[in-house]
Amino acid sequence: MIKFGSMEEILAFAINKEEASYLFYTDMARMIEDETVSRLFEDFAKEELDHREQLRLEIMKMGKVVSTDDDWSNRTRAEYAVEVDLPENFSYTDALKLAISKENAAFKLYIDLLKLTEDPEAIEIFTALAEDEVRHKIGFESAYEKYTHQQR
Repeated sequence: MIKFGSMEEILAFAINKEEASYLFYTDMARMIEDETVSRLFEDFAKEELDHREQLRLEIMKMGKVVSTDDDWSNRTRAEYAVEVDLPENFSYTDALKLAISKENAAFKLYIDLLKLTEDPEAIEIFTALAEDEVRHKIGFESAYEKYTHQQR
């Protein structure tokens, strides 16, 4: 696990993860031709931005100034890249399986971050975010099951 010097560093780290997920899901939404799956990725991308705002609020509650500048969205995708080499024949099911893996990893991240704090507000926010990530995972699993069932 990464070592953090403060709760602010933990929250900043989590914000970067949420921004990376947002970019990943918006990219996936553009790549996927199936409208239902594309919308699913778009919806989860929006929720990742909501998560970022929840985390920013936690930093503000600590009396810290949080930049409202969204220049991060203009950075190169490489700065937030998910280390994934997508094959040319990347399918809908591949996209959904990848999203399931990402959501599982995000859930584990928030569970690990919970272990780093005793602050009740931080515990509440990390618990809520972990629950959201599980809900996302279930959503992608449901879409995967529905899509693969239709293909049979």
